[in-house]
Amino acid sequence: KRGEITSKHVTTTDVSKQLFDQDLAIKNLRTTLDRLTQLMATSGLQVQQILQIETEMTRVRGQIDQLEGDQRY
Repeated sequence: KRGEITSKHVTTTDVSKQLFDQDLAIKNLRTTLDRLTQLMATSGLQVQQILQIETEMTRVRGQIDQLEGDQRY
């Protein structure tokens, strides 16, 4: 005689809210990236300001890439 199942537990997770939140975050990050790009086009920026903007653009791009990667898997 084989063992018999005495209990069973099934769980589900609704990921629609998480995907909506990620989509919203990506949209906001893209808006930030657009603003930073516009700021880079401003004449008269000092080297330090350019480096700060580039650093922030890199950070924002990284966040976008991470969120988009999370959505793929």
